[in-house]
Amino acid sequence: MQRLLADESQTPQSPQSPRARRPAQAPGRRYHELDWLRAFIILALVPAHAIGFYTSTTSQYYGTKYSIPIGLSTLMTIGTWGIALLFLVAGAATNFALVHRSPRQYIGERFVRLMFPFLFASLTLIPLQDYLIIHTFPGAASQISAPAGWNPHFANSPLTFYRYFVGAYALFLIHYSPQYEFIFWSQLWFIPRLFVISLLTLPLLLYLRAGRAGRAERILAWLAELCERYPGAIFLLAAPLVIVNAALGWQWQGWQVVGASDGANVLAQFLFYAIVYVYGFALYADKRLRHAVWRDGGVAALVIALLAFGIAQIPGLGNQTLAHDYSAGGILAAALRTVAAWCFIVGVMGLSMRFLAFTNRIGGYLTEASYPFYVLHLAALYLIGLPLLASGAPAILSFLVMVILTYVVTLAVYEVFVRRTWPTRLLFGLSKSPDPAPA
Repeated sequence: MQRLLADESQTPQSPQSPRARRPAQAPGRRYHELDWLRAFIILALVPAHAIGFYTSTTSQYYGTKYSIPIGLSTLMTIGTWGIALLFLVAGAATNFALVHRSPRQYIGERFVRLMFPFLFASLTLIPLQDYLIIHTFPGAASQISAPAGWNPHFANSPLTFYRYFVGAYALFLIHYSPQYEFIFWSQLWFIPRLFVISLLTLPLLLYLRAGRAGRAERILAWLAELCERYPGAIFLLAAPLVIVNAALGWQWQGWQVVGASDGANVLAQFLFYAIVYVYGFALYADKRLRHAVWRDGGVAALVIALLAFGIAQIPGLGNQTLAHDYSAGGILAAALRTVAAWCFIVGVMGLSMRFLAFTNRIGGYLTEASYPFYVLHLAALYLIGLPLLASGAPAILSFLVMVILTYVVTLAVYEVFVRRTWPTRLLFGLSKSPDPAPA
């Protein structure tokens, strides 16, 4: 059985404390809540992306009659919470992977498992997705920030469009600009960031694992003891995240909103996810931190997250359309949105430790299928959903049809064309042969 972001690994026995009952975990077993979390988040991308078709923002791109009172930026802001959880899970998986791998082996594996699928999909699936958008809704080309020479008439011929895409993609890679990520990377934006973060943080993580980290190790031990001893102290880990987002004025996830990307937002996003990634590593390296999350996470943390986010939505508090608001209200809004994100992470992790520390055949299957599903799902959604949007079918009906069929088609493609042969498994970041499902 394989992880999405790190291969199989052994995990230490969960802690026991005389002060409180802790989440049980048999020695030498996986932390199955991580597998379930990864699978659930990736499966949730289908309805999340489908809802995006109906927001008041995307309606201007496609020119449809659909519009719900949820802005695309708001939807993506909340979606960032789930993406942050994926980075935390990836950091936890790195802790396990480094037990049995040298740094060189780890880097080589990360390249094969992450960048092979990224390069393959960005040259096959992403041009297909772009072609479907422009071919179905030619007016969308004038509504997004497109590179020089972008012409909707290219979509009259798939071959002509692909030739243009490859040339423009090469220029994008040479002269990177975040505003064009939507066109050339789409849902794959996650992969190069994770790869770079895993490389840049590796020296720190190896330093902490070596047991000779000196001051850094003492700080980590002190923090873990603090979080375990004092209820609620785990939420103090939001402080570095707040500092990053407030200092860079990260009001909304504008880097994900079409045409609204800029360097400061990209940097804020990168640092935010890098810190969460390191937190994931530390969480599953120190049993005291896991106990704190298990104890303090749950429904109450989720309620706090929603309250903090709701307050941040008050009109006049911060700039709800652009980034870089350094007024008192803007800094408060950035802080509240960041606190909401961290409370959501702690809340979901706490619930997962309590209720998802098990596996079965479905869990084993989804664990391996998660990464290919992530890579494939948006192409299937476009193939199914864009014609429905163009047809003017009732919103509820078209939404349900596109979501259900996207699940069916994506899992069918994975099962028939990806899972069964080693070349396709390699292209989608899997091991050469399927791992047996658990009994």
